[in-house]
Amino acid sequence: MGFLWFLLGATSGGTLAFVLAVRQGRRRVEEMRAHWERKLRHATEEVRQADAAHEETKARLRQAEERLQRLEAERAHEDMELADVERLRDQARGQPLAATSAESPAEAKTEIAETGAVAAAPAASGPETRTRRWRDIRAKLAQLPAGSSARRQLWAELEEWRTGGAQDG
Repeated sequence: MGFLWFLLGATSGGTLAFVLAVRQGRRRVEEMRAHWERKLRHATEEVRQADAAHEETKARLRQAEERLQRLEAERAHEDMELADVERLRDQARGQPLAATSAESPAEAKTEIAETGAVAAAPAASGPETRTRRWRDIRAKLAQLPAGSSARRQLWAELEEWRTGGAQDG
């Protein structure tokens, strides 16, 4: 009978050891699962924050690109105005300009066009002078708005120059 008790004790002890080992294994699995779930939540939060920062950066980049386009357009416009003023200056070179109160190239161009400060070419004879005079008149016409009195006056001057003034010089 001692052997029976021994077998019963060994079986009970083995079963108890097995149950305790299973419980300890489950507890370790649960601890590991909790650990990895915390890591996953942390990583998910980092990804969410990175996505938000990325979206903010993309928005700022779009704003910067739009501002760059506006500035490039403004620069191109200013370059055109400067070229117009330089062209008017070159046309008027050697001739006194009317005093202007303009503070910017655009105002100067407008004032020069309105006052007719770009004077006619000096009265000289020859085909070169006539060609230059023709170009000057055409340039002034291009600067004046349609229907303006200055434009009508230039057209009359051009007609007069074509019909009578062209033979004189």
